[in-house]
Amino acid sequence: PDSTKRICQADTIRFTVCATDGDFGDSITLEKCSGNGSFPAKKGVTPVCQDYKFYADTCGTYKFCFKATDQCGKVAYDTAVYKVEVHKNAPVVTAPDGAKFFCGPDTLKFQVCATDVDCTDSVKLEKISGVGTFCVKTGPSPVCCTLKAVVDTSGTYKFVFKATDECGKIDLDT
Repeated sequence: PDSTKRICQADTIRFTVCATDGDFGDSITLEKCSGNGSFPAKKGVTPVCQDYKFYADTCGTYKFCFKATDQCGKVAYDTAVYKVEVHKNAPVVTAPDGAKFFCGPDTLKFQVCATDVDCTDSVKLEKISGVGTFCVKTGPSPVCCTLKAVVDTSGTYKFVFKATDECGKIDLDT
């Protein structure tokens, strides 16, 4: 089967490979002709099926070739292509720290960004604490928004920002 598989950590991926022969009673040998993973040859009467498994620890396209041979020596080949997206890392949100001096009421503005190094991972960026307006934005890395907060009194203002990836991994920055 050709497929795309998204996993939230390195893991073993399994699928079933089957071979059939229209000649009733013929024995078939099913084996792997290329690709990584575990798949010992199996011989039997049609249909011959076996689970195939391989360990995916990086994003990429994994290709496998399978070969079926009947007792008369007739051969058939098939390939399976798996696009694997491994999302191992949590996103990172970055908000600047700093001090500002205003002569009167003014608007505090600064940009906050969230990134994720995993392939094709989407990130949601949001403000979960603090005054002001800030967008909630989801998209491919990097995702950035600008905080705008009207400040009319002296003091310390605290903001908390959160980044969440598709696997539910989070990062906070204050």
